[in-house]
Amino acid sequence: MKITVFRYLVLLSLLMAAGSIYAQSSDQMFPTPVRTSEIASSIKARAIGDPRVTTYYYTFEGEQGDVFVNVQSKNFTGDIDVYIVPSQQPLTKIVIYGDQPEAETGRVVYLRKPERLLLRIQGRAPGDEDASVLIKFAGSFIASKLDDSSDPAVPKVESSAETNVRVNSVGTILEVIPKATPTPAAIASNLDEISSKTESVPEVKEEAPKEEESASKESRTVEVVVTDPIKVEEKRKETAPRHTNGAANRRVRRTVQPRPAIPAGGELPGDRKEGTSTPAEARKSVRRQPPVEKKPEPPKVDPMVGINLVIYFKDGSRIDRPMTEVMRFSVERAVLTVISKNGTIGRYNMTEVSRVSIE
Repeated sequence: MKITVFRYLVLLSLLMAAGSIYAQSSDQMFPTPVRTSEIASSIKARAIGDPRVTTYYYTFEGEQGDVFVNVQSKNFTGDIDVYIVPSQQPLTKIVIYGDQPEAETGRVVYLRKPERLLLRIQGRAPGDEDASVLIKFAGSFIASKLDDSSDPAVPKVESSAETNVRVNSVGTILEVIPKATPTPAAIASNLDEISSKTESVPEVKEEAPKEEESASKESRTVEVVVTDPIKVEEKRKETAPRHTNGAANRRVRRTVQPRPAIPAGGELPGDRKEGTSTPAEARKSVRRQPPVEKKPEPPKVDPMVGINLVIYFKDGSRIDRPMTEVMRFSVERAVLTVISKNGTIGRYNMTEVSRVSIE
């Protein structure tokens, strides 16, 4: 009996240890606390064409000294990193390739003071088989003192379509599962339930209106009588209040004398004054006036008339050009250039020119 109880306790402890070992958190804010000196992690293989990687986070502590990290992997390609919490300072990085079925490597991390560490496993299985990683700690390793905190619940999206479509990680449709259609018996039972519910609802009877209410309604009715509009206006004038202050409300009537008709001549008697002419006579007088001749404006005289550009040469010769024909002259790089308005250009070497004057 004692042996059986002992075996049961040992089996229970192993199951609890296995549960703590194989707990894997994918949230950096809620890493899995490491209770023992070993971590056993498994990564499932993804579908062909899915480039995503799997990431797990673990936390533990270390005292001052060396922390030994030994990694044994199988069918795994990825990285294993160790950081200091909460500064996220990287301590070491282990890169593992899945070119071999099994691999083993390790690192030594030195700590100057007790620190809380974060271990990240990030990778994938290169083939169709699942990958596994076994990590062993030694040296100044200390198990985590944090409480076990489960990952926050992730919201689930439920489909309300008529069919359930199963797809893989890359979006390929694997299977379409139609929803079960209700049988006629189920539909009939649902109709019976609905009819029974409607029958159970009490009917609201309309009560006859009371005599007082009917009388009040009859009294509220307004009778409309159509009368002669002229008589209505006369009654309003008679019933309108009269003001005692007659001076303030006295109406002043102004008599407008009619203007006499305009005769055929186009003017009224008394409008024309002595010594004035009629509009027709004024128009005739304007037409008879001779047109005013405009005096021609005198032509503008060019102020450069009579002024010449004279170039004297050292050999005694000279060139005279009127300034009315010269557009521009200048000296550049020991060359005198004279540009005329007709487009001709004359160039003269200044070594041969004695002087230039405008006369």
